[in-house]
Amino acid sequence: MVRPLTTKLIDAIRLDLHPDSNAVICDFGIVSQQHYEALYYPVRDGEIKAEKLDSVLGNGPAITELVRSCKTNPHKDIVFKTPYDMFL
Repeated sequence: MVRPLTTKLIDAIRLDLHPDSNAVICDFGIVSQQHYEALYYPVRDGEIKAEKLDSVLGNGPAITELVRSCKTNPHKDIVFKTPYDMFL
């Protein structure tokens, strides 16, 4: 079971839409089209599963590490930041 924000991001990706939730955008550190694509392609390709995506929610360094490890991520040098990173 994954949290609602993770489900919203996955649903948007499956529908080929940019997330329309400010909370999703904020908590996953999506500040540009490149950030979205770095998540989009690995999720669409099955490289990132829902549970793994959920485990990095709100953790910019962990999101960065996860997407950088994915072959289908077209933005290998991308860095994710969330408002919660200062608490890690």
